[in-house]
Amino acid sequence: MPIDQAGVDGKIYDTFIEIISLNEKMMEEFTEAGNSIGKKSSLQKESKLLLLRNGA
Repeated sequence: MPIDQAGVDGKIYDTFIEIISLNEKMMEEFTEAGNSIGKKSSLQKESKLLLLRNGA
């Protein structure tokens, strides 16, 4: 779509671009949260293994 749309077409285009931008930001946040949760889970598993190995 051309960037210089006017009227209703322009508003639809602007809204479409805004939705895409928000979706990209949301995916970045989900990816970051997933990585954080994965690291936390991995650390918890490692600490449980260490406790088991040390007889706790």
